[in-house]
Amino acid sequence: MKSIKRLFEKVAREHPNWGSVIVFNHIVGGKNFSHDRIARWFNILVDKEEYDKTDKKEILDYIYLLNSPLNRTKNDKITPLREAKKEKMSMDESGINKVVKAKEIICKKN
Repeated sequence: MKSIKRLFEKVAREHPNWGSVIVFNHIVGGKNFSHDRIARWFNILVDKEEYDKTDKKEILDYIYLLNSPLNRTKNDKITPLREAKKEKMSMDESGINKVVKAKEIICKKN
């Protein structure tokens, strides 16, 4: 398995107009990396000026959601499926789903 750093650098070279958050989202999508590994490399690779520090947890929650492969089943011992994860995500105080809010934050910054 290629390291996150090498994948990040490769995609960043191929798409120089993408922000570092978008590049990071792209490389972890469906790869099933551990949450610790994602958080560690997010802190190292993603430019801190591209997101507010207060939004970091919501962005990471969204990245964790992207990270789970779509084709997993109960037989693979990986549950719940992506759709179930989306439904399970809690609402914040304003009643906005955190996944939707994280998408808006990422799009707004880029």
